[in-house]
Amino acid sequence: MHFLFALLFLMLLRILFLVKYAPDFSFIEWSNTIWNGILFDWSVVLFQIWILRWIDIFKSKGLLFALQVTFLIFLIFWYIDFTLFREWQSIFNYRAAKYLFQPFKIIKNISSSEIGIGILLVVVFWMMTKFMYNKLLQYKSTTSFKWKYLFFQIVLIPIVFFALRGGFSVVPKTQSHAFHSTHRVHNLASINSTWNFFTILINFSPYIKGNPYKKFDEKNVNQYINQLFSDETNLTDTNLICKLQNPNIVLITLEGVGVAAMQATLNQQKAMPFLDSLSKEGIYFSNFYATGFRTEQGLASLLSGALSLPFNNLTDDVNALKNMPSIIQTFRNKSYQTNFLFGGDIEFMNVKAYLKSIGFQSIKDVNAFNKADRFQKLGVPDAILFNKAVSEISTQKAPFFYQILTQSTHTPFDIPGQQPSSDEAQNYLQAARYLDNALSQFFKKIEKQPCYKNTIFIITSDHAHHYPQDISIASSTRFHIPLIIFSPSSLNSNFDNKKYFAQNDFPATLMHILGWKEKQYLKFSRNYFSNNIPFTFSTFVDGYYFQNADTQFNQDYRWPVNENDSKVMKNHKTPMYLMQYLVDDLKNH
Repeated sequence: MHFLFALLFLMLLRILFLVKYAPDFSFIEWSNTIWNGILFDWSVVLFQIWILRWIDIFKSKGLLFALQVTFLIFLIFWYIDFTLFREWQSIFNYRAAKYLFQPFKIIKNISSSEIGIGILLVVVFWMMTKFMYNKLLQYKSTTSFKWKYLFFQIVLIPIVFFALRGGFSVVPKTQSHAFHSTHRVHNLASINSTWNFFTILINFSPYIKGNPYKKFDEKNVNQYINQLFSDETNLTDTNLICKLQNPNIVLITLEGVGVAAMQATLNQQKAMPFLDSLSKEGIYFSNFYATGFRTEQGLASLLSGALSLPFNNLTDDVNALKNMPSIIQTFRNKSYQTNFLFGGDIEFMNVKAYLKSIGFQSIKDVNAFNKADRFQKLGVPDAILFNKAVSEISTQKAPFFYQILTQSTHTPFDIPGQQPSSDEAQNYLQAARYLDNALSQFFKKIEKQPCYKNTIFIITSDHAHHYPQDISIASSTRFHIPLIIFSPSSLNSNFDNKKYFAQNDFPATLMHILGWKEKQYLKFSRNYFSNNIPFTFSTFVDGYYFQNADTQFNQDYRWPVNENDSKVMKNHKTPMYLMQYLVDDLKNH
């Protein structure tokens, strides 16, 4: 009975939130919001009961008080979200967490009447809950200590853990699991306030007390970065590259495939012969680099021109995604159909929330495939993924932007028809070979479709991999990824394709190739065909790798840089200024 009562209590809070901020009642929308909310609530309630049972075992007299405190905590966190949404159109987030260490600033920005009303509402609601709970349930504590209760609590530990984690799936529960609607308020209303509060604190703990990379004068940093990414002069006429008008775009994003994999050999043959041959047929940018080492970082760079940070990602907090610029918005403005297809679970690291926020009209993941096809641990094999892509592309109304994200080259490399060996590097190359074959079959099938001649295919990766060799995370090779632009129609490759080029520069470059003037991407995206000084900036856990035409180096923040050494700062100025600027910029979102 307690479980049901607590769920109803949290449901009521969610309904009050909707009444206030989503007054246009829709039965379907509200029902979906409440149901998605229950999927968050039940694990929190289970944890509440588990904690209360421990108190009951060792100090039963304090049980009623502890129970009231837990409901009070639910109320307080809900009221924080309720108030924040009114001011920021967001729930508790990283920026708000910063103010936990500045309570007087909060008080200064809230009127006395608001504080009084808030306290009154929480107290009244708490007393009503206490009264109803006592009347309806009349919970009785255990009369004496019993070993069986203790044993039961211990057995419950893994159950509670997996409940909070979101089950046994590979991808743990994130804020992104709440994103089910095109209306942002319904998505945020689905997130349990208590769960969200502690999730934010845990995930953002390295940054809550400030910017760990803040070492320089803010004014100087801002001025330097603004100049670094200032307006550019284009050096190459777009018509010299692509003469197609509003072509279809198919962006194939390979999971964890670096140039090292493309050039590797397997059983004395090239591991990825088709990808290698495609690099010779199309335009191949030989010095293209990932900004980070995770998929969500790569996607945000390719679509929004974002730079990556060692700990934080653009997608970590769904509140930061509001009004996030992206080339998808430009394609939508040009009347393109926009689609995203993935063979795994799109909920990881709030990627679904990000894709929805930037405007993809169709987002499909493993749940769009037949259950019989989901026989890899992470989802469906890439061959099945590409078959579905061909089927959907063949019926797409032109013009369209269609992005495919593969996953078979992600651990555990469980490739159909292949027995995994004890050599993980070998397993990775087997997976790369399988992906290459699937990619080859995709092109054989897609070239028979009417849309083929008016389509530009772009093949790149979300990030590289430490296989096939044991590649250091702090090396150029670890971030070196392919970028191939191919079209059956003529593309001019008579230009320097060896300049340094990074994922964050892709959006501005693609817009130039298409001859579009719109700039729906973050300021960090620079056109490859302009007069800027090329460089790449890639981050790994607690460090960065920086390179330009003159120098290449890495820096791990566990080994401090002497900011007073002019020779050191000659190299490190740009990446260190970027680190400081990017963390501040992320917090300001």
